[in-house]
Amino acid sequence: MKSRIGTLDGLKYICALGVVFLHTLNNAGLSSKDGNLYLLCQGIYSILAYLPAVEIFFIISAFLLFKKMPVSEDRKSLYIDLKTCKNYIARLLVIYVCWSIFYLPMIVENWPGRSALHNLLSFIRHYIFGYSMQMWYVPSTIVGTIIVVLSLKYLKNIIAWLIAMLLFVFGLSCSGYANIFQNQFSELWLRYFFSVALIRAPIYIMLGYFLAKKRLLEKKNANIKILAMGWIVSGSLRLLEMNLSRKYAFGLNADITIFKPLSALFAVSFCIELFDYFEDVVVKHTRLFALLGSLSTTVYFSHVIFIKAIYYLIPNCNPAALFLMASILSTGMGLLLYKYRHLRLIRLLM
Repeated sequence: MKSRIGTLDGLKYICALGVVFLHTLNNAGLSSKDGNLYLLCQGIYSILAYLPAVEIFFIISAFLLFKKMPVSEDRKSLYIDLKTCKNYIARLLVIYVCWSIFYLPMIVENWPGRSALHNLLSFIRHYIFGYSMQMWYVPSTIVGTIIVVLSLKYLKNIIAWLIAMLLFVFGLSCSGYANIFQNQFSELWLRYFFSVALIRAPIYIMLGYFLAKKRLLEKKNANIKILAMGWIVSGSLRLLEMNLSRKYAFGLNADITIFKPLSALFAVSFCIELFDYFEDVVVKHTRLFALLGSLSTTVYFSHVIFIKAIYYLIPNCNPAALFLMASILSTGMGLLLYKYRHLRLIRLLM
């Protein structure tokens, strides 16, 4: 495409701050006794129903990947270039390994007093399933991308969609609706794979492919008002789903729920269309949006380091102060990395 879609960079930064919120204020165990802070958190939590952060990251990453694919001569399909996909996965692995250096104290904190074999298995598990509470995103993206790319490359598109949908439905039975759809396969999966992280991404990777294909092959723009309404409706349905799930205990957690894909899809679609409406303004501020995109990566990958450090220095830190400090410090780190992005070692983290 002609220009960087800056609105997606802005969306990514907002979502990254949303993840910081979920790991600080939302996990603080607040109740109505906490007064205005509790009400504020409930309000932000409700807004995040319209912004499922990690799912949005999945879709944007896939969209940007597939947007690089060549268009067939008849302009009816995309050619899946495996080399481009391999380079993308290799880049993710480099970022993942490089950031793990900062998390080594957390990775090895339980090693003393255990056998070498136990520590080795623990080390491997950390890298497969994520060595910090947010790092599962990278192996999940890699596995999801491999599944989708191979399906699109060697099978029909409808089969690729079917595989992604089946994994999504299975994920529902292990996560958001585990108490309703209890089955032996779900129990076995959770026993040996601990979570749904490794099967969480394919449906969103397919949605990213869908958006990229639509943008590359179709000349007609979508109606931004319809996208806005779709975002509001899907987000509202997800908020209702969240509240009902908490009340009636549908599942074990909210990692995979029915309305997350729709909410994330409409959020990303709206921001892509918003760029087309205000392209001149956005392009004029390309550097700012590029900075926001870079900051989103650093905030997402680094904020847990600062949360741990703040808790170590201030064990009873106020949740609101924790959120603000973690957000400011991780953003500050992002600004520093962006300033020195010309250095090769720094680029490995971005």
